[in-house]
Amino acid sequence: MKPYVDIHTHVSARRPDVVEWLNDSPDGSVGIHPWNIVPDEWPHVQACAAAAKAVGECGLDRCCSTPWDVQLLWFERQIQLSEALHKPLVVHCVRAYDEVQRLSRRYRGHMPWIVHGFNSSAQWAGQMYPDNVYVSFGRDILHRGKAARAVAQCRPDRMFLETDVSDITIEHIYSAAAAIRGMSVGDLRSAVWDNYIGLCRY
Repeated sequence: MKPYVDIHTHVSARRPDVVEWLNDSPDGSVGIHPWNIVPDEWPHVQACAAAAKAVGECGLDRCCSTPWDVQLLWFERQIQLSEALHKPLVVHCVRAYDEVQRLSRRYRGHMPWIVHGFNSSAQWAGQMYPDNVYVSFGRDILHRGKAARAVAQCRPDRMFLETDVSDITIEHIYSAAAAIRGMSVGDLRSAVWDNYIGLCRY
């Protein structure tokens, strides 16, 4: 059976059956989060991202105190870093899907983007698919709200799953997603694994 893929986590499971991208680690992604933008850290982030699998997490958050123009500046810098390093981008997006979509179109043909912790409508998920954008679902699908409705309708070739900062296991996330989609966990693991293999070709 294919391994579980946890595309974004802050705590390593350290298990042979889980392939994970650990945040702020060469074993995952390195970037500047919109909550904590410290310009002096940029040279260090650039150097560490060069050794990592992806750039991020970075992005836009309408619910944090960082000024919007500052968020946009640093998100675009990291989009450009992703392109320069030829590495995927892990995107943090809170109530800013319109702007992320606009930037995705502006940087048409960009490296793959993974909008992690997706918790918006299925309609938004559908609009994010073009231009090499994936969506990743986490614990919010357990609440049977909009994230669960989105994971039910998400194209299988554009979906990832994650634990992020939760203490819920990746198996639990996969079991919930499989039940919502009416498929076996094994089939879901295979589908997500295929997406991961495609991502690693970049």
